[in-house]
Amino acid sequence: MALENKQKSTIIEYKNRLETFERYLKNVGITDFADVKRADILDFQRSLLKRKLNPRRINGILSTVCVLYNWMALEGEVEVSPVPEGLHVRTNPQPIERISDDNLKV
Repeated sequence: MALENKQKSTIIEYKNRLETFERYLKNVGITDFADVKRADILDFQRSLLKRKLNPRRINGILSTVCVLYNWMALEGEVEVSPVPEGLHVRTNPQPIERISDDNLKV
């Protein structure tokens, strides 16, 4: 990633996300990323929801795990990614504060 000119803080965040996933796998007795099945990914998602993490945080973690498995598939480490396509948690969009015409006048 450093070769892709990623900021150090970005690399640290990706590392933290993958460590969260790795800790989960160890807790459920999985020691090799290549042994993960689709059901394990869905269970991981449920475990994140139970921790009441912010939905955007959960989506960031899931996205990073998805990228890992897409890379592993390209490298031949896994046959196919176990991450279901489109896996995410719905977020409540923040309301946009509208500016009235009166507020636009200077």
